[in-house]
Amino acid sequence: MRKELCNITSLLRNSRQPLDVVILQRNPKQAMRVADSLLYHEEAPRIAADFAGMQTFCGDATNLPLLTGKTSFTLGCYGCRSAGKLEDDEMYVGIP
Repeated sequence: MRKELCNITSLLRNSRQPLDVVILQRNPKQAMRVADSLLYHEEAPRIAADFAGMQTFCGDATNLPLLTGKTSFTLGCYGCRSAGKLEDDEMYVGIP
């Protein structure tokens, strides 16, 4: 049996459904603070990065946290930077 995955994306303040993943658009310093909080919360020594650099909003920031249950940090891709208006000094953090 084949499983289908469907994403519904909305602004956090407009969401009327339970959230599976929250995606933050932040500068590296703000993302570092999220990483620090994550390390403290999980009592982990390190965070491993896992991103492809393409389809980063769809794959790395949305589906990866949904499928793995782990926070994802990703730098963005050409599509995110042009269509998604991700600025040069910003990145995504996907939090399950």
